[in-house]
Amino acid sequence: MGRQIIEEMQEGGSRVSKIVTDTFAQKKTGTLLTRASPFTVYIRWANSKGIKPFPLSEPIIYQYADEMREQMAPATRIKAFREALVFAKFTFGLGGVDEVIQSGRIAGAAYLS
Repeated sequence: MGRQIIEEMQEGGSRVSKIVTDTFAQKKTGTLLTRASPFTVYIRWANSKGIKPFPLSEPIIYQYADEMREQMAPATRIKAFREALVFAKFTFGLGGVDEVIQSGRIAGAAYLS
């Protein structure tokens, strides 16, 4: 969907909302909220640290995972964020996801949380 939106924006953007609506038409609202919520938490964390949340960076995501673990965040926080990243990769074409998902230390932090 990401590429289609970019192409549409270059052509005037009149169909962007239709592209988004059609893409998510078969997704349950709960699923979308489940995937969006971890991004909201991550973006708030990054902003509080003065860090740009995007583009994704393995060292920054590891720092986030490590801090969430140290703060005794819910055990599912990093796991849910990793799942949201995969969803965003396949839905929006979000870059940098593979580096984060393949990171052994992020996987370990998620496991140990």
